[in-house]
Amino acid sequence: MTEYQKTYIELKKQFVATNEGPDSVRALYTFKEELEQSEDQQAKEVLVDVYDLLDFKKDAYELLCQIGNRSDKKTLKRLGTLKDYAENWGNHYALPKPKTPEEKQKEKRNGRPSWACPPSGITQTLWKLGLLRNPQTALSATAVARRPIFSIQAPFTLWRILSICAGVSPVAKQPGNMTAASRTIALWIMV
Repeated sequence: MTEYQKTYIELKKQFVATNEGPDSVRALYTFKEELEQSEDQQAKEVLVDVYDLLDFKKDAYELLCQIGNRSDKKTLKRLGTLKDYAENWGNHYALPKPKTPEEKQKEKRNGRPSWACPPSGITQTLWKLGLLRNPQTALSATAVARRPIFSIQAPFTLWRILSICAGVSPVAKQPGNMTAASRTIALWIMV
């Protein structure tokens, strides 16, 4: 048994014991990167197992095709299984590499939340008056577009906010145009 195999067995035991915990996944990713740099044949054989464990099925199949012994029945059976996974799954279901706590802290310091800048228009006025809480970001149904969600603080009712909007919005100041302000507020409330 080589050192690569011993390390793989230890990491796999840790991976299973922690139920795919972030520390064990990070350790497997580090080991994977180390094996990818190596030109040793035994390292490549263990790399196939690491790819398979992390659900990089396509990469595992391609590497096994390159280095595998086609006269061995176990290798042929594994190639067949990996081929099915590679065609159906690819690398789409691979476990993502978790971020370290330091990376998360750095990201928090560098990146600003989407609600850091107050919104413009009527919403900005309501923000300054303290009628709106800090917005939270939510994913839309397609998980593509991000938009802020505002919630109205407890002591204020919809009609109170409408009257404030009527004083701020030039559209709402026109007589009989309270419906424009109510539509604007309704858009803020609906999500």
